[in-house]
Amino acid sequence: MPIPDSNVQNRICFWNHGLSSVIQNLIDKGLRLTKFNEYDAAPANIFPKSTELHSGWYAPQKYAGIFPVLYALEAQKPVF
Repeated sequence: MPIPDSNVQNRICFWNHGLSSVIQNLIDKGLRLTKFNEYDAAPANIFPKSTELHSGWYAPQKYAGIFPVLYALEAQKPVF
């Protein structure tokens, strides 16, 4: 999604891979990890037998608050 008055664009990607493979692939492509956050809930009810932990944020009922269910990262391509 374009940001007004900027040449920066956000891209949202969804996939089911381990963190090490995601981060290593970013490194292998020459990108620099600049932000990384983990969350104990997702902003949509996507889990079977989920429970609402926060307003509009859901986690698997059996594991609510025990482990992260979502992460977000930001990577930049270095400018040389």
